[in-house]
Amino acid sequence: MTRPDGLITPAGWGRDGALPPAAAAIHDAVTGDDGARTGLDLVILVDGLGAQLLEQHRAHTPTLRRLAPHTDTVLTTAPSTTAAVLASMLTGLSPLQHGVLGYTVFAGAPGTDGGDRAISQLTGAPGILPERWMPLKNLGQAAKRSGRYAGQVGPARYRRSFLTEVMQRGWEFIELKGSGQRLAAVKRALRRAHGNGVVYVHLAEVDKAGHNDGPGSPRWLQALEDADQAIGALLRAAGDDVRVTITADHGMVPANRSQVLDLAEIDGVGPAVRAVAGEPRALTLRLHGDQDPDVVAARLQDRVAERGWVMTREELLTCGLLGPASTAAPHALERLGDLQVWANGATLLTHSGFVSSAVLDQRGVHGSLSSAELEIPLIRLG
Repeated sequence: MTRPDGLITPAGWGRDGALPPAAAAIHDAVTGDDGARTGLDLVILVDGLGAQLLEQHRAHTPTLRRLAPHTDTVLTTAPSTTAAVLASMLTGLSPLQHGVLGYTVFAGAPGTDGGDRAISQLTGAPGILPERWMPLKNLGQAAKRSGRYAGQVGPARYRRSFLTEVMQRGWEFIELKGSGQRLAAVKRALRRAHGNGVVYVHLAEVDKAGHNDGPGSPRWLQALEDADQAIGALLRAAGDDVRVTITADHGMVPANRSQVLDLAEIDGVGPAVRAVAGEPRALTLRLHGDQDPDVVAARLQDRVAERGWVMTREELLTCGLLGPASTAAPHALERLGDLQVWANGATLLTHSGFVSSAVLDQRGVHGSLSSAELEIPLIRLG
């Protein structure tokens, strides 16, 4: 299908499987290109702070405004959702290698027992073991093998979360019970590195405020100001001897229920769908076995028109959006759907036969291929 105006295709992994810029920067901070990184690195990730949102609200970010000369705008991983992006950033692998293909992902191959279940990548599900879901090594494990410390600082609830176990096995978890403890926890982690290691800290408040109240709302602006202050404090604590990387996982666009497109209401499409995964900006569809994906895709694209982009499984693999198909892992390939639908403009996608309407209550969303969702800041100091 033809890509509509308003959506872009990230250069992404390139023909040789090269990492996207932000993922490459984190890979360098953790292990270095040759696996022989030494010294101290601090990686700060501001969840949900897209480059366009930062540019629009720089007046609220004196620290990041001061760093503007060091700031590049780069494209993140697709789909532009936290689970998929962080999995790539913290493993150095493409989605087609690590298998974290979105916010919710099919449990297994079509036709297998339970294979059509949509598994949240944040919480997992009973019987789904993180080490089997993503059996490949991550960057922290590679750092430890080379004698380099790898520590992450986060809330206690993240210590045993499914996503943490998927992408950060082997990292030491430095627990904090509130954002007021963050600075002390990062200082403690840097000391534990004994001059050779990397510390990763995730600032989640901007993304949370965006989902709950919308990007640009008063609560979102307060969260942005708090994040900027936290970054300033972390930079002062790091001093000149610590290399610092600051980036985000994705941007965000405002959500409006009036823009919902329910695929269940489209003749010849709704009944053809057997299972749904993904999220409102990037839906993954599995079709009943008697349905021709090319026919359903053409029918759906005709109805969606400029409000979205429909791709078949083959088109998704061929374009390299999720990584080179030549390096795809079997466990990732079996989780793909028959069709992938990317939302355009302000559209929210759903299929009311499978997706709870509560998912559409968010005031800010992401996951698709618009520049507002894909463009993120990348700052490297030292």
